[in-house]
Amino acid sequence: MRRQGRRVQLVGRGWGEGSGGWSPAPEWRPATGGGRARVSEGASHPLRGYLFKSCKKVNPLIANYVCQIEEKNKHIRKLERKKDQKAMELRRVMEEKDRLVQEHNHRITQMQQVACKKVSRTIEDNHRLDEELKTWQRDIDNRRKELEDLASKSNIVDKAKLEEDLEKNAKENESLNSAIQKQMEANKELFCLLQKQELQEGTNDALRVLKCLQKQLNAKHELELEKVRLKGELEVRKHMVAEEDTKLQQDLDKMHEDLEEINEEIAYANDFNQTFIVREEMASEELEDAKKEMIRALEQRSGKSGTRSNMNFGVKRMGELDQKAFRAACRNRIAEDDFDVEFTLIFSKWEDEIRQTKWYIDADGKKKEKIQEDDERLQALKAEFGEEAHGLVVKALLEMHE
Repeated sequence: MRRQGRRVQLVGRGWGEGSGGWSPAPEWRPATGGGRARVSEGASHPLRGYLFKSCKKVNPLIANYVCQIEEKNKHIRKLERKKDQKAMELRRVMEEKDRLVQEHNHRITQMQQVACKKVSRTIEDNHRLDEELKTWQRDIDNRRKELEDLASKSNIVDKAKLEEDLEKNAKENESLNSAIQKQMEANKELFCLLQKQELQEGTNDALRVLKCLQKQLNAKHELELEKVRLKGELEVRKHMVAEEDTKLQQDLDKMHEDLEEINEEIAYANDFNQTFIVREEMASEELEDAKKEMIRALEQRSGKSGTRSNMNFGVKRMGELDQKAFRAACRNRIAEDDFDVEFTLIFSKWEDEIRQTKWYIDADGKKKEKIQEDDERLQALKAEFGEEAHGLVVKALLEMHE
Protein backbone atom coordinates (compact mmCIF):
# COMPACT_ATOMS: atom_id res chain seq x y z
CA MET A 1 0.00 0.00 0.00
CA ARG A 2 1.26 3.33 -0.88
CA ARG A 3 -0.19 6.70 -0.21
CA GLN A 4 -0.98 9.25 -2.89
CA GLY A 5 -2.41 12.26 -1.20
CA ARG A 6 -5.45 11.22 0.58
CA ARG A 7 -6.19 8.28 -1.81
CA VAL A 8 -5.01 4.86 -0.66
CA GLN A 9 -3.94 2.57 -3.50
CA LEU A 10 -3.50 -1.19 -2.92
CA VAL A 11 -0.61 -2.69 -4.79
CA GLY A 12 0.28 -6.32 -4.56
CA ARG A 13 -0.38 -9.77 -5.99
CA GLY A 14 -3.84 -10.03 -7.34
CA TRP A 15 -4.56 -6.33 -7.15
CA GLY A 16 -4.93 -4.39 -10.31
CA GLU A 17 -3.49 -0.98 -10.98
CA GLY A 18 -5.71 1.69 -9.46
CA SER A 19 -7.29 -0.54 -6.86
CA GLY A 20 -7.79 1.33 -3.65
CA GLY A 21 -9.94 3.80 -1.80
CA TRP A 22 -9.90 7.26 -0.18
CA SER A 23 -8.92 7.75 3.39
CA PRO A 24 -8.47 10.83 5.54
CA ALA A 25 -5.15 12.58 5.56
CA PRO A 26 -2.65 11.18 8.01
CA GLU A 27 -2.69 12.61 11.39
CA TRP A 28 0.36 14.28 12.75
CA ARG A 29 1.00 14.69 16.32
CA PRO A 30 3.70 16.78 17.96
CA ALA A 31 6.58 14.70 19.12
CA THR A 32 8.10 15.03 22.42
CA GLY A 33 10.54 17.76 22.45
CA GLY A 34 8.52 20.07 20.21
CA GLY A 35 8.71 17.89 16.99
CA ARG A 36 5.97 16.33 14.90
CA ALA A 37 5.72 12.53 14.67
CA ARG A 38 3.68 10.36 12.26
CA VAL A 39 1.20 8.05 13.80
CA SER A 40 2.05 4.39 12.93
CA GLU A 41 -0.18 2.68 10.44
CA GLY A 42 -3.00 0.84 11.99
CA ALA A 43 -2.23 2.21 15.35
CA SER A 44 -5.17 4.47 15.75
CA HIS A 45 -7.14 4.64 12.44
CA PRO A 46 -9.67 1.76 12.10
CA LEU A 47 -9.90 1.77 8.24
CA ARG A 48 -6.20 1.39 7.82
CA GLY A 49 -6.10 -1.63 10.08
CA TYR A 50 -9.04 -3.24 8.31
CA LEU A 51 -7.47 -2.75 4.88
CA PHE A 52 -4.17 -4.11 6.05
CA LYS A 53 -5.76 -7.25 7.47
CA SER A 54 -7.98 -7.71 4.41
CA CYS A 55 -4.95 -7.62 2.12
CA LYS A 56 -3.30 -10.37 4.09
CA LYS A 57 -6.42 -12.58 3.84
CA VAL A 58 -7.37 -11.89 0.19
CA ASN A 59 -3.95 -12.32 -1.44
CA PRO A 60 -3.74 -16.17 -0.87
CA LEU A 61 -7.30 -16.67 -2.18
CA ILE A 62 -6.56 -14.65 -5.29
CA ALA A 63 -3.37 -16.64 -5.88
CA ASN A 64 -5.31 -19.91 -5.52
CA TYR A 65 -7.94 -18.77 -8.02
CA VAL A 66 -5.26 -17.69 -10.48
CA CYS A 67 -3.65 -21.15 -10.26
CA GLN A 68 -7.00 -22.84 -10.85
CA ILE A 69 -7.63 -20.61 -13.87
CA GLU A 70 -4.24 -21.53 -15.30
CA GLU A 71 -4.99 -25.25 -14.83
CA LYS A 72 -8.36 -24.82 -16.51
CA ASN A 73 -6.71 -23.00 -19.40
CA LYS A 74 -4.19 -25.82 -19.80
CA HIS A 75 -6.99 -28.40 -19.75
CA ILE A 76 -8.92 -26.39 -22.35
CA ARG A 77 -5.87 -26.23 -24.62
CA LYS A 78 -5.39 -30.00 -24.20
CA LEU A 79 -9.02 -30.62 -25.12
CA GLU A 80 -8.63 -28.36 -28.14
CA ARG A 81 -5.64 -30.40 -29.31
CA LYS A 82 -7.62 -33.62 -28.86
CA LYS A 83 -10.50 -32.06 -30.75
CA ASP A 84 -8.17 -31.21 -33.63
CA GLN A 85 -6.82 -34.77 -33.67
CA LYS A 86 -10.32 -36.25 -33.66
CA ALA A 87 -11.31 -33.88 -36.45
CA MET A 88 -8.36 -35.08 -38.54
CA GLU A 89 -9.22 -38.72 -37.83
CA LEU A 90 -12.84 -38.09 -38.71
CA ARG A 91 -11.77 -36.43 -41.95
CA ARG A 92 -9.60 -39.43 -42.84
CA VAL A 93 -12.44 -41.85 -41.99
CA MET A 94 -14.85 -39.89 -44.16
CA GLU A 95 -12.37 -39.91 -47.03
CA GLU A 96 -11.92 -43.69 -46.63
CA LYS A 97 -15.69 -44.14 -46.51
CA ASP A 98 -16.11 -42.14 -49.71
CA ARG A 99 -13.43 -44.24 -51.39
CA LEU A 100 -15.08 -47.51 -50.31
CA VAL A 101 -18.48 -46.28 -51.46
CA GLN A 102 -17.02 -45.43 -54.86
CA GLU A 103 -15.36 -48.85 -55.13
CA HIS A 104 -18.60 -50.55 -54.10
CA ASN A 105 -20.60 -48.61 -56.66
CA HIS A 106 -18.01 -49.45 -59.31
CA ARG A 107 -18.20 -53.16 -58.49
CA ILE A 108 -22.00 -53.08 -58.49
CA THR A 109 -21.91 -51.45 -61.89
CA GLN A 110 -19.53 -54.09 -63.22
CA MET A 111 -21.67 -56.90 -61.78
CA GLN A 112 -24.78 -55.42 -63.32
CA GLN A 113 -23.04 -55.20 -66.68
CA VAL A 114 -21.87 -58.83 -66.44
CA ALA A 115 -25.36 -59.94 -65.39
CA CYS A 116 -26.90 -58.08 -68.32
CA LYS A 117 -24.45 -59.78 -70.69
CA LYS A 118 -25.26 -63.20 -69.22
CA VAL A 119 -28.99 -62.58 -69.46
CA SER A 120 -28.62 -61.45 -73.05
CA ARG A 121 -26.51 -64.49 -73.88
CA THR A 122 -29.02 -66.79 -72.15
CA ILE A 123 -31.89 -65.27 -74.09
CA GLU A 124 -29.98 -65.74 -77.33
CA ASP A 125 -29.20 -69.36 -76.42
CA ASN A 126 -32.86 -69.97 -75.62
CA HIS A 127 -33.91 -68.55 -78.97
CA ARG A 128 -31.31 -70.69 -80.72
CA LEU A 129 -32.37 -73.85 -78.88
CA ASP A 130 -36.00 -73.06 -79.60
CA GLU A 131 -35.21 -72.84 -83.30
CA GLU A 132 -33.26 -76.10 -83.15
CA LEU A 133 -36.14 -77.83 -81.36
CA LYS A 134 -38.56 -76.59 -83.97
CA THR A 135 -36.26 -77.84 -86.72
CA TRP A 136 -35.98 -81.25 -85.06
CA GLN A 137 -39.73 -81.38 -84.62
CA ARG A 138 -40.22 -80.68 -88.33
CA ASP A 139 -37.69 -83.38 -89.21
CA ILE A 140 -39.47 -85.87 -86.94
CA ASP A 141 -42.82 -85.01 -88.49
CA ASN A 142 -41.36 -85.46 -91.98
CA ARG A 143 -39.84 -88.81 -91.03
CA ARG A 144 -43.11 -89.94 -89.50
CA LYS A 145 -45.01 -88.99 -92.65
CA GLU A 146 -42.39 -90.77 -94.74
CA LEU A 147 -42.74 -93.93 -92.66
CA GLU A 148 -46.51 -93.73 -92.88
CA ASP A 149 -46.27 -93.41 -96.66
CA LEU A 150 -43.88 -96.35 -96.83
CA ALA A 151 -46.14 -98.41 -94.60
CA SER A 152 -49.16 -97.58 -96.78
CA LYS A 153 -47.24 -98.57 -99.93
CA SER A 154 -45.84 -101.81 -98.46
CA ASN A 155 -47.27 -105.24 -99.11
CA ILE A 156 -50.40 -106.16 -97.18
CA VAL A 157 -48.92 -109.60 -96.52
CA ASP A 158 -45.99 -108.01 -94.67
CA LYS A 159 -48.39 -106.05 -92.47
CA ALA A 160 -50.37 -109.15 -91.72
CA LYS A 161 -47.18 -111.05 -90.93
CA LEU A 162 -46.04 -108.28 -88.60
CA GLU A 163 -49.36 -108.31 -86.75
CA GLU A 164 -49.23 -112.10 -86.57
CA ASP A 165 -45.73 -112.01 -85.08
CA LEU A 166 -46.85 -109.44 -82.52
CA GLU A 167 -49.83 -111.58 -81.50
CA LYS A 168 -47.64 -114.67 -81.33
CA ASN A 169 -45.12 -112.90 -79.14
CA ALA A 170 -47.90 -111.63 -76.85
CA LYS A 171 -49.20 -115.20 -76.47
CA GLU A 172 -45.71 -116.44 -75.64
CA ASN A 173 -45.42 -113.72 -73.01
CA GLU A 174 -48.72 -114.77 -71.47
CA SER A 175 -47.73 -118.44 -71.43
CA LEU A 176 -44.36 -117.68 -69.84
CA ASN A 177 -45.94 -115.46 -67.19
CA SER A 178 -48.53 -118.15 -66.48
CA ALA A 179 -45.82 -120.80 -66.09
CA ILE A 180 -43.84 -118.60 -63.74
CA GLN A 181 -46.96 -117.87 -61.70
CA LYS A 182 -47.74 -121.57 -61.39
CA GLN A 183 -44.18 -122.34 -60.36
CA MET A 184 -44.28 -119.64 -57.69
CA GLU A 185 -47.61 -120.94 -56.38
CA ALA A 186 -46.23 -124.49 -56.29
CA ASN A 187 -43.28 -123.35 -54.20
CA LYS A 188 -45.37 -121.20 -51.86
CA GLU A 189 -46.24 -124.06 -49.50
CA LEU A 190 -42.62 -125.15 -49.39
CA PHE A 191 -41.53 -121.63 -48.50
CA CYS A 192 -44.05 -121.46 -45.65
CA LEU A 193 -42.89 -124.78 -44.21
CA LEU A 194 -39.24 -123.82 -44.39
CA GLN A 195 -39.93 -120.52 -42.71
CA LYS A 196 -41.57 -122.34 -39.82
CA GLN A 197 -38.53 -124.64 -39.47
CA GLU A 198 -36.04 -121.72 -39.38
CA LEU A 199 -34.81 -122.16 -42.95
CA GLN A 200 -35.38 -118.57 -43.95
CA GLU A 201 -32.01 -118.16 -45.62
CA GLY A 202 -32.58 -121.04 -48.05
CA THR A 203 -36.00 -119.79 -49.04
CA ASN A 204 -34.62 -116.30 -49.56
CA ASP A 205 -32.07 -117.72 -52.00
CA ALA A 206 -34.73 -119.60 -53.92
CA LEU A 207 -37.01 -116.58 -53.99
CA ARG A 208 -34.12 -114.42 -55.14
CA VAL A 209 -33.45 -116.87 -57.98
CA LEU A 210 -37.09 -116.76 -59.04
CA LYS A 211 -37.16 -112.96 -58.97
CA CYS A 212 -34.00 -112.80 -61.03
CA LEU A 213 -35.52 -115.28 -63.48
CA GLN A 214 -38.63 -113.11 -63.75
CA LYS A 215 -36.51 -110.04 -64.50
CA GLN A 216 -34.55 -111.91 -67.15
CA LEU A 217 -37.75 -113.13 -68.79
CA ASN A 218 -39.16 -109.61 -68.84
CA ALA A 219 -35.96 -108.36 -70.44
CA LYS A 220 -36.18 -111.15 -72.98
CA HIS A 221 -39.76 -110.21 -73.84
CA GLU A 222 -38.78 -106.58 -74.34
CA LEU A 223 -35.95 -107.63 -76.63
CA GLU A 224 -38.34 -109.88 -78.57
CA LEU A 225 -40.74 -106.97 -79.07
CA GLU A 226 -37.89 -104.71 -80.18
CA LYS A 227 -36.73 -107.40 -82.57
CA VAL A 228 -40.20 -107.74 -84.11
CA ARG A 229 -40.53 -103.97 -84.43
CA LEU A 230 -37.17 -103.64 -86.14
CA LYS A 231 -38.01 -106.51 -88.47
CA GLY A 232 -41.22 -104.76 -89.46
CA GLU A 233 -39.43 -101.50 -90.16
CA LEU A 234 -36.75 -103.39 -92.08
CA GLU A 235 -39.32 -105.11 -94.26
CA VAL A 236 -41.04 -101.80 -94.92
CA ARG A 237 -37.82 -100.09 -95.89
CA LYS A 238 -36.69 -102.90 -98.14
CA HIS A 239 -39.25 -101.73 -100.71
CA MET A 240 -37.37 -98.43 -101.04
CA VAL A 241 -33.97 -99.96 -101.79
CA ALA A 242 -34.61 -99.75 -105.51
CA GLU A 243 -34.54 -95.96 -105.31
CA GLU A 244 -30.79 -96.13 -104.38
CA ASP A 245 -31.20 -93.69 -101.58
CA THR A 246 -27.82 -93.45 -99.81
CA LYS A 247 -29.25 -92.22 -96.55
CA LEU A 248 -31.88 -94.93 -96.53
CA GLN A 249 -29.22 -97.55 -97.22
CA GLN A 250 -27.22 -96.31 -94.24
CA ASP A 251 -30.31 -96.52 -92.06
CA LEU A 252 -30.91 -100.07 -93.25
CA ASP A 253 -27.34 -101.06 -92.44
CA LYS A 254 -27.64 -99.55 -88.98
CA MET A 255 -30.90 -101.40 -88.42
CA HIS A 256 -29.20 -104.64 -89.48
CA GLU A 257 -26.47 -104.01 -86.93
CA ASP A 258 -29.01 -103.21 -84.20
CA LEU A 259 -30.91 -106.36 -85.10
CA GLU A 260 -27.77 -108.48 -84.84
CA GLU A 261 -26.93 -106.96 -81.45
CA ILE A 262 -30.45 -107.65 -80.22
CA ASN A 263 -30.22 -111.24 -81.46
CA GLU A 264 -26.98 -111.65 -79.52
CA GLU A 265 -28.57 -110.19 -76.41
CA ILE A 266 -31.57 -112.50 -76.81
CA ALA A 267 -29.27 -115.50 -77.17
CA TYR A 268 -27.35 -114.46 -74.08
CA ALA A 269 -30.60 -113.90 -72.18
CA ASN A 270 -31.83 -117.35 -73.24
CA ASP A 271 -28.64 -118.98 -71.98
CA PHE A 272 -28.81 -116.99 -68.77
CA ASN A 273 -32.48 -117.88 -68.26
CA GLN A 274 -31.76 -121.53 -68.91
CA THR A 275 -29.01 -121.45 -66.30
CA PHE A 276 -31.36 -119.87 -63.77
CA ILE A 277 -34.08 -122.41 -64.56
CA VAL A 278 -31.66 -125.27 -63.94
CA ARG A 279 -30.44 -123.68 -60.73
CA GLU A 280 -34.02 -123.09 -59.60
CA GLU A 281 -34.89 -126.73 -60.25
CA MET A 282 -31.80 -127.86 -58.35
CA ALA A 283 -32.66 -125.51 -55.50
CA SER A 284 -36.23 -126.83 -55.45
CA GLU A 285 -34.97 -130.42 -55.29
CA GLU A 286 -32.51 -129.56 -52.53
CA LEU A 287 -35.21 -127.75 -50.57
CA GLU A 288 -37.58 -130.68 -51.03
CA ASP A 289 -34.92 -133.07 -49.73
CA ALA A 290 -34.24 -130.71 -46.83
CA LYS A 291 -37.96 -130.59 -46.11
CA LYS A 292 -38.20 -134.38 -46.00
CA GLU A 293 -35.11 -134.67 -43.83
CA MET A 294 -36.47 -131.97 -41.55
CA ILE A 295 -39.80 -133.73 -41.15
CA ARG A 296 -38.09 -137.08 -40.52
CA ALA A 297 -35.73 -135.55 -37.96
CA LEU A 298 -38.57 -133.75 -36.21
CA GLU A 299 -40.53 -136.99 -36.01
CA GLN A 300 -37.55 -138.76 -34.49
CA ARG A 301 -36.97 -135.95 -32.01
CA SER A 302 -40.61 -135.90 -31.00
CA GLY A 303 -40.68 -139.69 -30.48
CA LYS A 304 -43.08 -140.58 -33.31
CA SER A 305 -40.71 -143.19 -34.76
CA GLY A 306 -40.14 -144.84 -31.37
CA THR A 307 -36.57 -143.58 -30.83
CA ARG A 308 -35.05 -140.22 -30.09
CA SER A 309 -32.29 -138.83 -32.27
CA ASN A 310 -29.50 -136.53 -31.21
CA MET A 311 -28.77 -135.47 -34.78
CA ASN A 312 -28.15 -131.77 -35.44
CA PHE A 313 -29.16 -130.48 -38.82
CA GLY A 314 -29.02 -127.15 -40.61
CA VAL A 315 -28.95 -125.45 -43.98
CA LYS A 316 -25.86 -123.98 -45.60
CA ARG A 317 -26.11 -121.74 -48.64
CA MET A 318 -23.94 -122.34 -51.67
CA GLY A 319 -21.03 -119.96 -51.57
CA GLU A 320 -21.43 -119.23 -47.86
CA LEU A 321 -18.26 -119.08 -45.79
CA ASP A 322 -18.34 -121.67 -43.00
CA GLN A 323 -18.11 -119.51 -39.89
CA LYS A 324 -17.38 -122.34 -37.46
CA ALA A 325 -14.53 -123.81 -39.51
CA PHE A 326 -13.13 -120.37 -40.34
CA ARG A 327 -13.19 -119.49 -36.64
CA ALA A 328 -11.25 -122.64 -35.78
CA ALA A 329 -8.72 -121.90 -38.55
CA CYS A 330 -8.10 -118.37 -37.23
CA ARG A 331 -7.99 -119.39 -33.56
CA ASN A 332 -4.20 -119.72 -33.38
CA ARG A 333 -3.51 -116.65 -35.52
CA ILE A 334 -5.30 -114.00 -33.42
CA ALA A 335 -4.59 -112.92 -29.85
CA GLU A 336 -7.02 -114.39 -27.35
CA ASP A 337 -7.86 -111.04 -25.74
CA ASP A 338 -9.05 -109.45 -28.99
CA PHE A 339 -10.16 -112.63 -30.73
CA ASP A 340 -13.91 -111.97 -30.91
CA VAL A 341 -13.60 -108.45 -32.29
CA GLU A 342 -10.80 -109.27 -34.74
CA PHE A 343 -12.50 -112.44 -35.97
CA THR A 344 -15.81 -110.63 -36.54
CA LEU A 345 -14.09 -107.96 -38.63
CA ILE A 346 -12.12 -110.50 -40.70
CA PHE A 347 -15.12 -112.79 -41.24
CA SER A 348 -17.36 -109.88 -42.33
CA LYS A 349 -14.64 -108.63 -44.67
CA TRP A 350 -14.32 -111.96 -46.47
CA GLU A 351 -18.08 -112.50 -46.59
CA ASP A 352 -18.38 -109.19 -48.45
CA GLU A 353 -15.38 -110.06 -50.60
CA ILE A 354 -16.91 -113.38 -51.69
CA ARG A 355 -20.08 -111.57 -52.81
CA GLN A 356 -18.11 -109.23 -55.11
CA THR A 357 -18.89 -109.93 -58.79
CA LYS A 358 -15.33 -109.18 -59.92
CA TRP A 359 -14.36 -112.71 -58.86
CA TYR A 360 -16.79 -114.28 -61.34
CA ILE A 361 -17.38 -111.73 -64.15
CA ASP A 362 -14.69 -110.01 -66.22
CA ALA A 363 -14.64 -106.41 -67.43
CA ASP A 364 -16.64 -107.31 -70.56
CA GLY A 365 -19.52 -108.67 -68.49
CA LYS A 366 -18.78 -112.32 -69.32
CA LYS A 367 -18.43 -115.11 -66.82
CA LYS A 368 -14.88 -116.09 -65.94
CA GLU A 369 -13.84 -119.66 -66.65
CA LYS A 370 -12.27 -120.21 -63.23
CA ILE A 371 -11.38 -118.51 -59.99
CA GLN A 372 -7.86 -117.11 -59.74
CA GLU A 373 -6.58 -118.94 -56.68
CA ASP A 374 -3.23 -117.16 -56.98
CA ASP A 375 -4.88 -113.77 -56.45
CA GLU A 376 -2.78 -111.53 -54.20
CA ARG A 377 -5.66 -111.13 -51.73
CA LEU A 378 -5.99 -114.90 -51.34
CA GLN A 379 -2.23 -115.25 -51.00
CA ALA A 380 -2.21 -112.55 -48.31
CA LEU A 381 -4.99 -114.42 -46.47
CA LYS A 382 -2.99 -117.64 -46.72
CA ALA A 383 0.16 -116.00 -45.37
CA GLU A 384 -1.67 -114.35 -42.47
CA PHE A 385 -4.17 -117.04 -41.35
CA GLY A 386 -2.88 -120.27 -42.83
CA GLU A 387 -3.76 -122.90 -45.42
CA GLU A 388 -7.04 -123.94 -43.80
CA ALA A 389 -8.59 -120.45 -43.84
CA HIS A 390 -7.38 -119.99 -47.42
CA GLY A 391 -9.01 -123.28 -48.45
CA LEU A 392 -12.36 -122.33 -46.88
CA VAL A 393 -12.47 -119.02 -48.77
CA VAL A 394 -11.48 -120.69 -52.06
CA LYS A 395 -14.19 -123.31 -51.54
CA ALA A 396 -16.84 -120.61 -51.03
CA LEU A 397 -15.62 -118.78 -54.15
CA LEU A 398 -15.82 -121.98 -56.23
CA GLU A 399 -19.36 -122.64 -55.00
CA MET A 400 -20.41 -119.11 -55.94
CA HIS A 401 -18.74 -119.54 -59.34
CA GLU A 402 -20.79 -122.68 -59.96
